[in-house]
Amino acid sequence: MSKALLRRNDPVYPAAALNRGISGTVRLHVLIGKDGKVLNAEPISGDPLLLQAATDCVRTSAYKRASTQGVPVEVDTSVEIVFDPERRNSQSKKN
Repeated sequence: MSKALLRRNDPVYPAAALNRGISGTVRLHVLIGKDGKVLNAEPISGDPLLLQAATDCVRTSAYKRASTQGVPVEVDTSVEIVFDPERRNSQSKKN
């Protein structure tokens, strides 16, 4: 079953977090629909100032449609968005 990322917009680094030098990883629980669109994204962990930006980023992402034996399926997974104030953009990893 493939969970390949097709499109991800870079999250907007929140000004309040950037001004305070806050960095870190936000982990989200994500449900990807049969069409590859994100149905739901909920934060699991991370700095409160980064949660909304990470959630917004993941919700606008698109994934390759997943299937099992040729039948489209939803995918329940987790995604990490890494915020680094020195880079001013973030990175994502899907587990």
